[in-house]
Amino acid sequence: MESEPDADASAEDTRSWIYRELGGLFDRVPEELRFDQPESAVYPRTRQAIRALCREFPSHSHDALESELVSLCVNAPGGIPAPPYASWFLDGSLLGPSRDWAAEQYRRQGLETGADAGQPADFVSIELEYLYFLCRHQRAARLTGDDPAYAAACEAEAEFLREHLCRWLPRFAGSLAEASPPPSVFGLVAQVLTAFCGEVQARLDG
Repeated sequence: MESEPDADASAEDTRSWIYRELGGLFDRVPEELRFDQPESAVYPRTRQAIRALCREFPSHSHDALESELVSLCVNAPGGIPAPPYASWFLDGSLLGPSRDWAAEQYRRQGLETGADAGQPADFVSIELEYLYFLCRHQRAARLTGDDPAYAAACEAEAEFLREHLCRWLPRFAGSLAEASPPPSVFGLVAQVLTAFCGEVQARLDG
């Protein structure tokens, strides 16, 4: 997704952080959130938003964040304001065609979402975990000089971002921000997701 080797590594690190840390956050709020990457010119708005999130995160108790996550994305009187599923935003209902599309991308990479997963294939954490899987493959291929494997992993990531994630994640982020505006932690998470999708889409279009 980049042209210069150093930019490749820095961009890959930033994407990996989002896929790993924010993907995990929507499944289970972590005890801490840190971003220790050096300064870089890639994804500047995303990295600025990540640092703001990490500064604010320690100001909130873990229990309070878990409770807020439940009320935003799991269960709330009158319905949750931010359903964390692609099909909700792309298809207008849960368990729609977007779930099946995501599951097919996983199968192409030899991955399956088992019946015991507890969530459908288009759950935000599962989608981000898949992208983290692809980033790990890119890193391994780059370090071993396996150019075909590197290109295949990059292509799979770009397709998933362009055709799927960047079409619904900004809308999910907007719902989060509306229900829990910044400087709340989840409002800041929304800012990270919005900045990331915008900068990724610009690079894909470029």
